[in-house]
Amino acid sequence: MKKQYSFILIIVFIALFVHKTHAQPYYALPQWNTIGTYMIGNVNVGFTYSGDAGLGGCWGVNWTEKNNAYFTFTFDVPVAGVRIYGVNWDPIPGYTNNVAVSINGNPYNLQASNLSPNSHGSSCNGTSRTTQGSISGGNLINGCGTITITQPGITSLKIQNSGNGAWGFRVEILPLFTTANSPCEGSQLNLTSDFAGLTSGVTYNWTGPNGFTSSLKNPSISNASPVNSGLYTVTASNGTVTASQTNNVFVNPIPAVNAISNQTLCNGSSVSTINFSSPAFTGTICGDVNEGGSLSLNAPSGSIFTNVPFASYGNATGSCGSFILGSCNSSNSVSVVSAAAVGKNSFSLDATNANFGDPCSGTPKNLKVQLNYSTPITYTWTNSNTLIGLASSGTGNIPSFVATNSTTLPIIATITVTPKYTNGGTCSGASKTFTITVNPTPKITAQPVSKTICNGASTTLTATASNASGYQWQVNPGSGFIDVSDIEPYSGATTTTLTINETTTLLNNYKYRLIASGSCDPKATSNIATLTIQNEVDSPTGDLVQSFNSGDNLSVLIVNGQNIKWYATAQNAANHNDELPLNTTIINNTIYYATQTLGSCESPVPLAIRAYNPLLSINETEKSDVVLTLYPNPVKDVLYFNTENEIDKVVVFDINGKRLFEKALNGDDKINVQSLSKGIYLIQVFTQNDAKKVKFIKD
Repeated sequence: MKKQYSFILIIVFIALFVHKTHAQPYYALPQWNTIGTYMIGNVNVGFTYSGDAGLGGCWGVNWTEKNNAYFTFTFDVPVAGVRIYGVNWDPIPGYTNNVAVSINGNPYNLQASNLSPNSHGSSCNGTSRTTQGSISGGNLINGCGTITITQPGITSLKIQNSGNGAWGFRVEILPLFTTANSPCEGSQLNLTSDFAGLTSGVTYNWTGPNGFTSSLKNPSISNASPVNSGLYTVTASNGTVTASQTNNVFVNPIPAVNAISNQTLCNGSSVSTINFSSPAFTGTICGDVNEGGSLSLNAPSGSIFTNVPFASYGNATGSCGSFILGSCNSSNSVSVVSAAAVGKNSFSLDATNANFGDPCSGTPKNLKVQLNYSTPITYTWTNSNTLIGLASSGTGNIPSFVATNSTTLPIIATITVTPKYTNGGTCSGASKTFTITVNPTPKITAQPVSKTICNGASTTLTATASNASGYQWQVNPGSGFIDVSDIEPYSGATTTTLTINETTTLLNNYKYRLIASGSCDPKATSNIATLTIQNEVDSPTGDLVQSFNSGDNLSVLIVNGQNIKWYATAQNAANHNDELPLNTTIINNTIYYATQTLGSCESPVPLAIRAYNPLLSINETEKSDVVLTLYPNPVKDVLYFNTENEIDKVVVFDINGKRLFEKALNGDDKINVQSLSKGIYLIQVFTQNDAKKVKFIKD
């Protein structure tokens, strides 16, 4: 289409257009030639287009579009209204315009109330643009007009022309900024607003739950409670332009958590999930949107909508919590909203006849909704002692775990749980604590030791255990283990020490073990100790009277047996205590007691040996019952004995008392001394019960 430019008309149009678009508090969106994001009135505006669109016309201040081309604007903070100045660029037969508008991604059903005049005289090609368009099917058809849409929370605008003619337009936005915190119960609820940056000449009217009203720009509620949760709407006006915005405010209650009883567990126990609970809290959210708009509501993070106390697509009146059905209402309003919202955290629903039907054709309708939601509670917990098998901290319920205790003492862990409501902030309730005690299972800490003892002797078997309160000894005589009772030869059957008295060979190779029990299973079983019973060991043999040299020790005494032990007294020998070392120096004319040991069994009756050296303590006149004569004396070769007693042995000493040799006679009456040098000698003659010494001379 050919366009002619006129500088004068351009100036006139710019003057008129700018006068309208810059009347505060609306902000005009300038002509942009490039897709991108631009800052207008503290709002980041995203701009894009597609299709048969023109960036700029002969006025140099507007865009054109046709054949389903569209422009899209997005706003990083919600705006309270948009205003679109539109001009039918091709007011000639055969060219049509069919302009559709979408708000927040949903088609907006334009009504007559949205449209006001916008006309301009001839410009560019000399054609007058004064014909006002009409509303048909929710779109603007074939003409000029100002489209004004004010509703809370506009985050995107789309303008699309499905006709074949061009339609020029310019957009203004109405930035009414509002914020609200999400305080905890008992804290201060703060509401703020800012109408297009105006600092004076603006009135504010706030309404909200629980009868709240305020004319302050930034009101607050001290000591807020959950009843203060809900929709807060501010309406701002500078005397010429009025806009409103709505904030959904949540006042988080202070949650409580159920008391958990202390738990006592055993090592290895499987612990089921420990669940926390708190009294339920529900809140209310309301929404209101005109026919053709889209209603979007969000419950607090993690919450879900639970039911719909009120919903009406029609002409209901009232405010949140006190909506009243009007004369026009779709009977399926509640069911449609319930299907879209219940069980969800958020939902979006178009207020259109397509969704609800048309209960009153030709009458402007809106959708009013009141929803209840359930606020979730989160739990954080800490564990003071991870040795029980549980992590040091976590969120939510405590998961199932296996209780552990590898020590010998109970382990006590303190669990602290804190409930929280979370929605744009965190509200913590009072923490509660409980303990988890994990007892160790019984353990054998000292094992019983196998014993080998002599027949008739007594012995004990001992074991120790930790975390045990009961004990039972068991015996296996060869047919399996059975409990031991305190019946002879046993005592201490239910203690840590089992005594076996005066054993007999009947107990040989019996096996014993200790079973320790406590508050936790399984019971502890000791190693097996075997009892070996040996037969009694005979006494060792040897001469009952034996000679020695001065300074000799016990090692010179001759005893027949194995593992000979020496004792100073018969009692010590019988009791097998205070053994004498082999390097013990012999005391003349002293009796020493010898035992032998086979395996682990020591002879109960000792052999008594008198160590005797006649030259160390007995003179020649010592008395003796033995009648003895020697011949020949002096002697050269063979020395004979004349006595009535049978001689067992003789010991020959030199004149200084040194023992030269010893010879057993076994009843014989002579010895050969030929090997001796000439000199004086002493011979000691031993009979069965006595001894006598006599001098002789070797010739």
